[in-house]
Amino acid sequence: MQSTPRQPRVALGWIVFIAIAVVGLFYVKWFPYYNRAFVAASQHSIGKSILMGTAASAPEASWQSAIDYALAYGKAIWQAMVLGLLLGSAVQALIPPQWVARALGRSDFGSVVKGGLMSLPGMMCTCCAAPVVAGLRARQAAPGAAIAFWLGNTR
Repeated sequence: MQSTPRQPRVALGWIVFIAIAVVGLFYVKWFPYYNRAFVAASQHSIGKSILMGTAASAPEASWQSAIDYALAYGKAIWQAMVLGLLLGSAVQALIPPQWVARALGRSDFGSVVKGGLMSLPGMMCTCCAAPVVAGLRARQAAPGAAIAFWLGNTR
């Protein structure tokens, strides 16, 4: 079979997408959580709360506490959000649309299961997974499969 000019571009797109996903998830999610497992095993805790810090109770409701929490949360998730934006863009730019439609485009239980299973390695929060969901929907993933991916990423 003779290679067409499109085949190397598709292969390169897949390689780049997989590299972004694996390297990004390793750096942002897998390695930090691997290390946190040892902390949890030895200290029976995963660290201080971003809401309460070392205080015994949550702060009083105020604009300042809301701003403090928003800043702490943003600092905690910014890398995952950047990765989510990269992956969402990569789904649209690097993965052939017919592959997404073929894998996740049917409105059946199988597509929902596939979407849910695809979410498992991500370990992202729903806000960081949302750009990927938007990318999947832009590439004709069925709503059920996209929602299963999105909700499967809740951590």
